[in-house]
Amino acid sequence: MKVSHRYRAIGSALTFLSLLGSATASEISELPTDYRIVGQATLSVLFWDIYTATLFTPSGTYPPKSNKLMLTLSYLRDIDSDELIDATKEQWQRFNVSEHDQSKWTEALSTIWPDIKKGDSLTFVMHPNASYFYYNSKHVGNINDPAFGPAFADIWLSDTSEYPKIQKKLIGLQ
Repeated sequence: MKVSHRYRAIGSALTFLSLLGSATASEISELPTDYRIVGQATLSVLFWDIYTATLFTPSGTYPPKSNKLMLTLSYLRDIDSDELIDATKEQWQRFNVSEHDQSKWTEALSTIWPDIKKGDSLTFVMHPNASYFYYNSKHVGNINDPAFGPAFADIWLSDTSEYPKIQKKLIGLQ
């Protein structure tokens, strides 16, 4: 029996909505205040400073494969949300993230991430089953997919990150 295109579209929409999902108010209303700084680094490309990244964990140390962390990117220039999504997708391609996951995650991020102005911050908080985003400390959305958080964190924290000096500083090795 063939599944009609209409039912497939409904299924896709339901999958997308489940990624955005809901969480309890205590999980999403405020940034964690009990996390401690692990490391900090500034990404510069040629002559331009892009952002300063700061990694936090509950213990203040970075255990590899940690499933609880917070990464704040404090932007030093304007960047529109499409640029952020394109850059994120490029990094996932480097890590061989499946096209299916890239597609569903970038679709979700396009509804969460705003355009960034110099001085803004975007914070990613990873928990075992969901990831939360905050824009200038205000919750703007979450992705309820346990695979998303590690794939997103790897962009900065993986041993094969595009920027190894930043990775080492963030995880407290430099």
